[in-house]
Amino acid sequence: CTQPITSAWKIRDWLAAVRDDMFRGRRSGGSSPVMKYKFPRITHQELLEATEEFSEDRLVGTGSYGRVYRGTLRDGTMVAVKVLQLQSGNSTKSFSRECQVLKRIRHRNLMRIITACSLADFKALVLPFMAKGSLERCLYAGPPSELSLVQRVNICSDIAEGVAYLHHHSPVKVIHCDLKPSNVLINDDMTALVSDFGISRLVMSIGGVANAADVGASTANMLCGSIGYIPPEYGYGSNPTTKGDVYSFGVLVMEMVTRKKPTDEMFEAGLSLHKWVKSHYHGRADAVVDQALARMVLDQTPEVRRMSDAAIGELLELGILCTQESASTRPSMLDAADDLDRLKRYLGGDTTATFESSLGFSSTVVEDIDD
Repeated sequence: CTQPITSAWKIRDWLAAVRDDMFRGRRSGGSSPVMKYKFPRITHQELLEATEEFSEDRLVGTGSYGRVYRGTLRDGTMVAVKVLQLQSGNSTKSFSRECQVLKRIRHRNLMRIITACSLADFKALVLPFMAKGSLERCLYAGPPSELSLVQRVNICSDIAEGVAYLHHHSPVKVIHCDLKPSNVLINDDMTALVSDFGISRLVMSIGGVANAADVGASTANMLCGSIGYIPPEYGYGSNPTTKGDVYSFGVLVMEMVTRKKPTDEMFEAGLSLHKWVKSHYHGRADAVVDQALARMVLDQTPEVRRMSDAAIGELLELGILCTQESASTRPSMLDAADDLDRLKRYLGGDTTATFESSLGFSSTVVEDIDD
């Protein structure tokens, strides 16, 4: 790494600026006071100290591109250190250049890069640490999920806002390529932040695509996503597109309602999460709704239950629309974000934000849930 950090307060101050900036961020972007801060540097030795030499006890997650460790800087600041498992080579300059590009991307629903460490045989990103972990953990760890309907809608809305910014308002257009619950982190106030959105750019830069403008148009089968979230067109060799991210988002939305992973063992012999949800959509959908969520809804007043039924129907419809076979018929992430914003307002009591299902969804979604 080029220059060591002289003291941990630089990282601390950078983190404070990042937090302030993230919660001021809006879909339209704009200038930000965080840009006046120098992008801090950190050494490999400092990362070794922070993670106890990348101890297994500090390991908090693994992914397609590397491992994530919980780290503690010298001033006590908690961070996440993502060590990329990539081929070594003459790629340090392009990696650092891509990190500089990605640090310009700022939004309250996107995870921010604090700094990076780049050597010929070692590359890592330093990110804010989220104690609540990933959305996957919130949905599946331990007993049945206690996420309320409002929380699930808010999380889906946060994700849509973040990805819509990447697609339509970011200083550089970014296609996520691997949107899924494990790549969404939850902070202390239950705000969702999309992570790993820049990993595809970093991998492509190390693979030799130095010009950032080339990334969106480059063929990269290794970057197309995770099983269950990959759009069908990628299987035929299509390049990554924003509509591919829309498909992955649709799977995630249906997963939020059903608490069923697209890789669940029940989905075999041609049955998918999309087909399963759609097959129940025109009738009663109680068979696909997460039972913990259904019980929460049934405990509400009749009026709140009616509103919840409509909201669940909207979420399922959005998931179905986003996962249509043909990419051209899927909505944009801007459209999805707008729909979810209206849904948030509807659940908040905004009488102007009413919803009528366009696909004939049953008005009763959560009845006859088994005890």
